[in-house]
Amino acid sequence: MQPPATPRPSQDHPTNSRFRENLSIYVPPSDLPIQASRFSPESPPAESSRTHSMWTTTATVRSATPIRKETVNFRSMETQPTPSYKSRFTKFWFDVRTLVSPREPQLVPIQEPELAPWPPLHIEKRACCHNCPCHSLQKKDSKKRKRQKIFVGILVVVILYLLGNSIALNTRVFGASSPPRNSADPQNATVASANTLSADAQQCLSQYEVNAPSNPTQYPCSTCLPVLQAVPPNFSDGNVQDPQQITNAIQFCALRAVFETTDSDGQSSLKDQDWVQDVRFCAWTGVQCDGSGRVSSLTLTFPGVPSLLPNELTALEDLQSLTVIGNSASPAGSLPSNFSSWTTLSTLHLESTSITSLPDNLFAALSKMTTLTLVKNGQMGNNLPSSVTGSSLQNLIVNSQPLSNPLSALSSSQSLQSSMKLIDLSETTISGIIPSTIANFTSLTELHLDGNSLATPLPSTFPASLQTLSLANNTGLTGPVQGSFCSLGNLQTCNMIGTGLSAPNGCGVLMPPRDENAFHESENLYAKATKAELERDYDRAFQLYVKAAEGFLHLSRTTTDPAFTTTCKANAARALERAEKIKTAKRDITPVATDRLSQREQLLVLQKSSTINGTFYPLWSEATSTASAHSAKQPALSPEQVGKSAVWRRCSHRPIADPEHPLAPQDVVQHVISDCSVCASVALCIEHSNRFNSRLGLSVLYPQDGDGVPIASADGRYYLRLFFNGANRRIDIDDQLPTYPDGTLMCMSTGVNQALWPSLIEKAYMKLMGGYDFPGSLSSTDLHTLIGWIPEYVDLTSPDFEMEKTWRKISAGFTEGLCVLTVGTGRRLSVDTINSMPLLPVHCYAVINIGDNADARTMTILDTWTGASSEDELGIDLTKLDLKDTRHARSCSLSWDTICSTFEGIYLNWDPKLFPHKLDLHSTWKKDVNDHTSYPRRFQVQLKIDHNSDGHQQRDVWLLLTRHVVDSHRMEEYVSLTVHNDDMRSGVVSVKGEYTNGTHVLVKTEYSSTDPVLSIVASYDAPYDDAGFTITAYACSPMRWEDTAAKLLYREKVSGTFTAKNAGGNPTLSTFMINPQYHLRLYPPKAEGSGRGSKGKLNVTLQGDRHIPLGATLVWSHGQRITEISNNETVASSGAYSYGFTSFSQEVSVGDYSLIVSAFEPHFLGSFSLEIDSSLRFEMTPIDQEGAGMFTKIIQDSWSQSTAAGGPNFKKYTANPVYKLHVPRQTQLIVRLQLNKPTPAVSINVTIFNATEKLGLGPHITTSGPYTDAVSGVVTPQIAVQPGTYYIIPSTFNPGVHTRFKMIVYSSASGVTASRSHLPVK
Repeated sequence: MQPPATPRPSQDHPTNSRFRENLSIYVPPSDLPIQASRFSPESPPAESSRTHSMWTTTATVRSATPIRKETVNFRSMETQPTPSYKSRFTKFWFDVRTLVSPREPQLVPIQEPELAPWPPLHIEKRACCHNCPCHSLQKKDSKKRKRQKIFVGILVVVILYLLGNSIALNTRVFGASSPPRNSADPQNATVASANTLSADAQQCLSQYEVNAPSNPTQYPCSTCLPVLQAVPPNFSDGNVQDPQQITNAIQFCALRAVFETTDSDGQSSLKDQDWVQDVRFCAWTGVQCDGSGRVSSLTLTFPGVPSLLPNELTALEDLQSLTVIGNSASPAGSLPSNFSSWTTLSTLHLESTSITSLPDNLFAALSKMTTLTLVKNGQMGNNLPSSVTGSSLQNLIVNSQPLSNPLSALSSSQSLQSSMKLIDLSETTISGIIPSTIANFTSLTELHLDGNSLATPLPSTFPASLQTLSLANNTGLTGPVQGSFCSLGNLQTCNMIGTGLSAPNGCGVLMPPRDENAFHESENLYAKATKAELERDYDRAFQLYVKAAEGFLHLSRTTTDPAFTTTCKANAARALERAEKIKTAKRDITPVATDRLSQREQLLVLQKSSTINGTFYPLWSEATSTASAHSAKQPALSPEQVGKSAVWRRCSHRPIADPEHPLAPQDVVQHVISDCSVCASVALCIEHSNRFNSRLGLSVLYPQDGDGVPIASADGRYYLRLFFNGANRRIDIDDQLPTYPDGTLMCMSTGVNQALWPSLIEKAYMKLMGGYDFPGSLSSTDLHTLIGWIPEYVDLTSPDFEMEKTWRKISAGFTEGLCVLTVGTGRRLSVDTINSMPLLPVHCYAVINIGDNADARTMTILDTWTGASSEDELGIDLTKLDLKDTRHARSCSLSWDTICSTFEGIYLNWDPKLFPHKLDLHSTWKKDVNDHTSYPRRFQVQLKIDHNSDGHQQRDVWLLLTRHVVDSHRMEEYVSLTVHNDDMRSGVVSVKGEYTNGTHVLVKTEYSSTDPVLSIVASYDAPYDDAGFTITAYACSPMRWEDTAAKLLYREKVSGTFTAKNAGGNPTLSTFMINPQYHLRLYPPKAEGSGRGSKGKLNVTLQGDRHIPLGATLVWSHGQRITEISNNETVASSGAYSYGFTSFSQEVSVGDYSLIVSAFEPHFLGSFSLEIDSSLRFEMTPIDQEGAGMFTKIIQDSWSQSTAAGGPNFKKYTANPVYKLHVPRQTQLIVRLQLNKPTPAVSINVTIFNATEKLGLGPHITTSGPYTDAVSGVVTPQIAVQPGTYYIIPSTFNPGVHTRFKMIVYSSASGVTASRSHLPVK
């Protein structure tokens, strides 16, 4: 069938085609063979070679037609034309897509027989007419192509520009990834000149300008810093920016060295302050630059401080001020080795660092230095650089670090005399006197020497330019201020708080009129409180208001300015009013914690302790120059004086003191008053003054002349400075004294000398003690009040008394003038007379001389008692009696052996100058109204010593507890002082902390050099309300108090009782195992990641009656009862047993422990209270006693000569004591064997055997194990025993041991019996 012919279009037929060419179609001839279409149903499938597709591969074909597998035969394929770029690009992205996305099985198109090619179409192209539509389309396409070409051209130009710029920049900074070449190598670099840079310098500068701003940490400072520093200072290449950029790069590297030498915490802190985030270092916190962009000031504060000050820091050549505040450990080392580069440095401030020393030529190298501040640099040594005397220093501040007194050297320097404006050497442990050359300073305006150990006399003149003088808390400064001190025309502030200085004639400069800094601090607290209240943070607001009020009240009490006092009181009332309103509105407000160690709280304690025996005695620093209202009140007379018709008479006709005729100790006479200790104390002061010109005792009486000698008062009024209740206090008296009707003194007198000052001292002391009805005292207590020396008592009857050691100590101290002493008798005398001198019971004798030579060791003692009460009884005129006459001698010389055997005790007083450092703590034993127990009250605190901070190697610490006296007639107030150090590790069982009803307790101890911390417990037992006290620490190194009052999160308190059944005594006793024990289980914290390795703080406190010495021990265990303590198992211990109270604090791991509480001996019975504080959650349960709930049978017996057969190895084992055990029914059985007196050399064992009818002794069923000498004895494990008969054999390892033992048989069933039996010897 022929296809229909297609008519050929005519040539002139108008076309509407959108093609650009006009097509003409050629119709093939009719005889052309036509191949049938394969898509026709009539067409059968035909075989043909495969596809022409260039990317068809073998695959499974999904089709409606039958599936076949075939492989493309590339060799049979005809050569194909090369694909176009478009086809290749399309294929490439197709392949990429199929590689990236999951590929499905490729489908091979259905293959069909190849059709014969059709003849080519004959297409005739015609020219387009002007008005044809194709013409407009062609013009549009032409414009589009032109626009595309322009866009491409612009894009190419931009790309070429960027590429060229990048190449140029990379060429300039060639080698940026590698450090510059060494400029020192002439072959690698060109030396920089004033006009040109070396290649390396140019490279470093380019990197700083291009790369450093975006990546400051990668700039090669280690290489570039020395390269850029080698550039001449006058370098100029025509580019004004280059010299400044070189300077910037140098400063940047110097500061980055600081960043790189800090630890990770420091770097984090510095990053938060913008350090090394860019190169704009002038914007970094702590860095200040001048107008030229040069670093002029640098302040580094912990944690952003380096471990060592880097040498690169000296590259800051224009630095004028450097401040470094560390954490006492870093920075360490020394100043940079090339510190002399800081030629412009004028201010250096180093605080809390561990820098070891300052270069001796510091001031010679840094000639512009004007201010040096050194605070709390414990490792810096005791001396200032010697070059300081040649400098022009203006301000010298050294605080809270040891320093040898430099005042003489400083004031003798001609350059410093005119330049020095401020000297602050507070709390630097300097001692000695203020040199008279201090007046050489012509420009000095401020002098601060607070908290040191300065001594009198003060210089007669001070610099006329002085505006501020502070000598506070120098307890060695005593007496009146003299000379031009009060007439300093420019003096505005003078602080003498905490000294014994007084100003005669109303000098009016003893205290600062106002403390502006403290006032502003309190105002700031009030402002913060107001802000917190507005933010509805009422807890914080309440606390701040209270603290502000406390600050204002403290200022109101310590100022002499009436207007300032009124202002402070008004501000305090305003703050308290706001606090009260908050407390009223918010009932559950958090109470304000009291800082027990603050100066404010301690001052309040001293002020509260000013009322003594019903009379107020003000602090010496707070007393006015005029006599107080109560000064006219006379002390009460004693019954003896009243019985002898004592009369008060003025003694103005007697001299106060006669320097030309000094008193001798023998001049002091005691009369009817029972104050032998006071008379002996005055005699000792006279003896010491005669030997060392010390004026002990005499210097406490006022008024005084310019030499510090008491003078007669025109109005008969006198006042004394006595050290009582923790501070110097003022006692006002007049010159009236008790006399006999005939005018003879009925008080302490001085015989023919008639000097009045001892009588006035006695009167003031009797007034302080409540009157002449003196209950008696100790000379060491009296001398502590008169001269402030450290009291000590040596019990000559104590088994711990060391005769030789005590002699050496006393002899050396007395010879050097460092101690004075008396000896005292007890109630019973071994002899009535010694060397013709009568002895009195409970009497005090002054030791006025000590002889130590090869022949004898002697003491000369003096009895101040005359034995007569008036001149009638004595038979002579006391006012004409020469008491040094040997006919009336009341002294004798005794050997050291006689002293030790005759007297009961020695009362010593030591000069505090033995120790360079002294630290006081004033506090109160408060009565807890919620505590209904009768246990003593306690105060705990820690003393931390800065060992070796000032080069001292001695580790001795003396601690003195002083109970503040309210009523001197109270005799039932008991105090104790316990000090814990490393005695828990010593393994020695001892007792300390005995109670006494005396005023003072002295404890001498040593601290550990590895852990210089002492735990101190001061205890008080009396039926009275709050009682004040003072703890004074003396040491060779600086010290500080740390509070331990903070409580932990978890707490439990249990009560118990030591009874005859559970009081086992200390670990050296076999009964120790029966003491109360508790299973303590500590749980790990709930925080994620916490487990068995976690640790927490554990505080254990045990208290009881003051007569019971207590101890506590924590032992590793699984919660079972502990029978024996070994050092390996002990986790923590309270150390030596202490009366009424003990404690320990330890970091412990989570787990199970046994806590054992005990008294020192089994006979100490009474109740106790156990308190546990822990940072970890815990459970505490009592541990049952051994054999709890079981029947007990105790057998007391011994190994005798016939039964001490030893162990089985000695072949006579059955000769040991044998006990037949009858068990009527099944029972649980335990047997313990103990020696009545445990001996380390005796090891024991107990074994239980079956009993047989034939042999008697069958196989053993249990044993206590290997022979051991454990103090608690040995025990068999608990086992179940069937009814029957058994044998128990206790034995020692070695035969022949004759000693007593105790055997305890525990059984769960009744009816079990044990009786002595015998077995045949094998």
